[in-house]
Amino acid sequence: MTAFQYDGKQYGFPYDWAPGGLYVNVDLFKAAGLDLPTEDWTFDDIKAAAVKLTRDTNGDGTPDQWGVSLPASAWSGGAYWIVKCFGGEFFNEEATESRLNDPGTIAALQYLGDLMWKDKIMPTADMVAGLGFDAEQAFASGLIGMHYALNDTAKRFIDIIGDKFNWTVAPSPKGSAGRFQFLGGSAFSIPSTSTQPEMAYELIRYTLTNPDNMPTEATMGSAFLSNKDYADYALPKDSPIFKDYMHTFRELGEKDGVYPNYHPKYLEWETSIWGPIFDRLWTGEELDAAKLAQEAHDQTNTLLQG
Repeated sequence: MTAFQYDGKQYGFPYDWAPGGLYVNVDLFKAAGLDLPTEDWTFDDIKAAAVKLTRDTNGDGTPDQWGVSLPASAWSGGAYWIVKCFGGEFFNEEATESRLNDPGTIAALQYLGDLMWKDKIMPTADMVAGLGFDAEQAFASGLIGMHYALNDTAKRFIDIIGDKFNWTVAPSPKGSAGRFQFLGGSAFSIPSTSTQPEMAYELIRYTLTNPDNMPTEATMGSAFLSNKDYADYALPKDSPIFKDYMHTFRELGEKDGVYPNYHPKYLEWETSIWGPIFDRLWTGEELDAAKLAQEAHDQTNTLLQG
C-alpha cells in the first residue's frame, strides 16, 4: 500500500506483492559440490559459490557458464536491496538529497562491477545477448547457477525449463548492514483524465475481490495477490518447489522486505542519470564505482533540488 502513496494520498490499488529472490540450478550446485543458498548466506558466500559454478566449457578462454546473475538496474528497485545490504541508499528520506556517494552505496556498486569484470563470474548483458539470450533465458538454458528475479518468474521457468534440469528458489543474501529483500508490486490507477472513472473503479473492485477468479489469477502468474487470503495459490501445492517458494518469497519477504524511496522524479532520475552513468560500469568502460557514484550524486542533487 505505502509504495503507491505520495504526500499522504493513495494513488494506486495494489493487485500484487512481488518479492525478489534467487533461482538456483540444483544440478549445477550438486556437480560443484555446493550446498544451496540460505538466508544466512552473505555476498561473500554468493561470490565463492559463483566462482566454483563458472566454467569455460568449450576451452576458448571465455566463460560460457556463469555462477550468478544479479540486478544492476534501478528499475523497480533492481539493485536497491543490494545497496541497502551494504549500508547504502539512493536518496535521503525526503528525496531532496542524493546518497549515491555514501560508502555503502559505492561498495554495493563496486561489488556488482567486480562480479562482471574482475571476477568474471557474472555475465554482462552483452555476453548473454551474444548467445541470443537475456539473463532469464540463459538460466532457463542451464547457463547460470544463480539468477535473481521476482517471485512471478517461477511460472515462466516451470513452463520453459520443464524437466531439462532440477531447479528451485533460494533467499537472496545478507550484507554488512543486514538482510534486505526487495519488494515490488503493481497497482491499478484511474487517470484524472478518465471519462469513466466510476466504471474503472468497478472493474478494479471486481478484479481485486471476485473469489471465483482470484485463485486462477494467482496461479497463472505465480503471483501473491494483494488479498493475502489467496497467497497459497501462487503455486500449485504439489509443486516440488512450493515449500522453498513460500519460505523464500512470502515468509522472508514479509520479514525483510524493502522498496526504494519512489518519488515524482524517480523515473526521470533512473533514465537520465542512473542508466547513462552506471551503464559505463556494467559495460566495462569505467571500473571505478566511486568515480561514477560521485558523478551520479552531483547530477542527482541538481535534479532533486531543481
